[in-house]
Amino acid sequence: MTVSRGEDTQLLLQQQDQNNLSWDEIKRLLQDSDAFQLSSTKAWSQVLMTIAFLTLGIVAAAMFPWYLLPISWFFVGLCASGLMGVAYACSENRFFNQKTMPSWVNDLVGMICMLPLLYPFEAFKTLANKSEEEKSQNVNQEDEGFVMKALAFVLKSPLWFLSSIFDWFRANIYFETKKSIVINAVVLYVFAAAFFSLMVYFVGLWGLVKFYVAPLIAYHLINSTFMKVNDADAKKNTITHFPSIIEFLTNYANHSYRIKLKWNKKANNNNETITQNLKEKLIKVVPNYNWNKAKNALCEKFGKNLEGIGGTTFFSDLGKTFENEVDLRNIDWFITIYLIGSVVGTIYGVMTCAFNWKTYVLSFVGYYIAGIGITAGYHRVFAHRSCKATWPVRVFLMLLGTSAFQGSVVSWSADHRRHHQYVDTERDPYNIKNSFFYAHMGWLMWKREVDTTNAKDLLSDPVIKFHHEYYPYLAVFLGYLCPMLIAGLCWGDYYGGFFIAGVLSKTFLQHCTFFINSLAHSWGVSTFNDDHTACDSYMVSLFTFGEGYHNFHHTFAYDYRNGVRWYHYDPGKWLLYMFSLFGMTYDLKRCDPIHYEKGKLIMMQKRIDEEQKKIDEEKKLYDWGTPLEKLPTKSYEEFQKDCKTKSLIIIDNVVHDVTNFIGEHPGGETILKAYLGKDATKAFKGDVYLHTNVAKNILAQIRIYKLAPQKSD
Repeated sequence: MTVSRGEDTQLLLQQQDQNNLSWDEIKRLLQDSDAFQLSSTKAWSQVLMTIAFLTLGIVAAAMFPWYLLPISWFFVGLCASGLMGVAYACSENRFFNQKTMPSWVNDLVGMICMLPLLYPFEAFKTLANKSEEEKSQNVNQEDEGFVMKALAFVLKSPLWFLSSIFDWFRANIYFETKKSIVINAVVLYVFAAAFFSLMVYFVGLWGLVKFYVAPLIAYHLINSTFMKVNDADAKKNTITHFPSIIEFLTNYANHSYRIKLKWNKKANNNNETITQNLKEKLIKVVPNYNWNKAKNALCEKFGKNLEGIGGTTFFSDLGKTFENEVDLRNIDWFITIYLIGSVVGTIYGVMTCAFNWKTYVLSFVGYYIAGIGITAGYHRVFAHRSCKATWPVRVFLMLLGTSAFQGSVVSWSADHRRHHQYVDTERDPYNIKNSFFYAHMGWLMWKREVDTTNAKDLLSDPVIKFHHEYYPYLAVFLGYLCPMLIAGLCWGDYYGGFFIAGVLSKTFLQHCTFFINSLAHSWGVSTFNDDHTACDSYMVSLFTFGEGYHNFHHTFAYDYRNGVRWYHYDPGKWLLYMFSLFGMTYDLKRCDPIHYEKGKLIMMQKRIDEEQKKIDEEKKLYDWGTPLEKLPTKSYEEFQKDCKTKSLIIIDNVVHDVTNFIGEHPGGETILKAYLGKDATKAFKGDVYLHTNVAKNILAQIRIYKLAPQKSD
């Protein structure tokens, strides 16, 4: 009877204690998968593609204007990370197939890839091997542990972006005397000296910065980011996948860093030790160019059967089918490219368009009317139903909002209604607690289906339904083509009409309205309620067409106003009110003034209470003297007797012992001695000098008792 490979896997796993699976048994289950086979053809293809992309980036840096250079630097930095990915794989002999390629080719390619990154390949390779050997033999763990602890400390500090440079020093400052290491280091230093000299000679200092130093800084920042993300993954038992294009350009260098940082992970029990060894052995046989293929093969082979090995298996609990993955490959590239491209296009347009004041005026008009369309139309009339409007006004506001290029009325309103329903929670589409950037625009960059079930009232309107179906065409025409045609036909500036009246206007508007989700939820005061993060800020309202009074809006979302006072800057409120004078809008909803005045008073009292609590805490740090109610009481006759042995004065019917203060009195001893044994209240309060709070605090520390009321004759 024949047994299939799937059944073979099942049988072996049933026969063995999952926590005791050996590496030979694991390898036998994987040996039929070509994902773990080294291929010199694939290796050379990866090297050539990396070099081609690097060349493309350098050419782009040569051709781009100065304001677009950061794009080329970032691209070259990614490709330089690809060089590092190749070199890592070569250093671990998991790149070229040495059955078809001599071993010296593997070392030569690794060294050449390391040279422009200023890494000594052989030293790094030896250090990596030494780390593994010493770990298995339990030798010199303190030295390696210190290095890894130092690297982890840098990763966790605010200076995490220096972690890659720290690792560069770790690889370069190496004091072994092995002949191959010395030769490799000499080659590196000779290359660096010749390379820098030739660069300065042919392209000058600016060329050195432009074509090498800046891309190298970008490379270190990218690799520090990989290290930071992988460090966080190790803590949370997750794995973060970067966008496929980034993983492709970097040759999965982020996985290489994950491998290195996990080498010294210490096990707490036998199960974790088995898991860690299994990870290391699997990693050792996974070629860079087959990374995803190997991962899929592991999932297919083991499925849920590997779930019990040590609790955490290769690639973060393999048996749970990667449910802990953070997959950045789910980025919506169309929207992401649009959002980033609009900023780049704006910079390009401003730099290249001839100045024409008419075009800039058109740009401002387009910016303003689109902003009104979003805030008064999309937001208040459609999303919140804060008032009713005649169909011409609804169409008018809908078209104005369409030119803002922020989605259809239905999708915009569905997201916004969900934002109010689940504000500051994970179900909030643009939850500020996920970060300022996420609330501002990051949430738009993820692939997602907009749930419009909460906007059925809008879809029932045939005009809005038509707008929802044909929104992309309307938005492109109204947002970009229309201003270009106006500028071109009226004063011949088609180029400026597109870039200035179109791209610049819409980009600036979008980020101003994005501030409603980000800045208005993080900067300002909680005027009416503090159960949510929305804040009131006059300054933010200037950038957001009056939406900066956001605490009021989230507390009284049905109100057609944001700025509740007539003088609050809120153009949407003024427009809707003006339309109501002509019957074009009606049933304008307003909250009862009593409610928002009460809300203000409650928040004022909260702030007073919080301030009083702080004051009380601060007061505990100082000596304020014995409280009046705790002072003993004596008669006037007892006071006269005490005056014979102490220097006492009376102020506000309280006796103060000034024996040790006479010499420190700012007005001199004479004045104070004139009032010994007497009532100095009038002199203290202005007859001689009107004393300050400092003097009152000093008195509080030297008061000793109160006087009983004297009987009148």
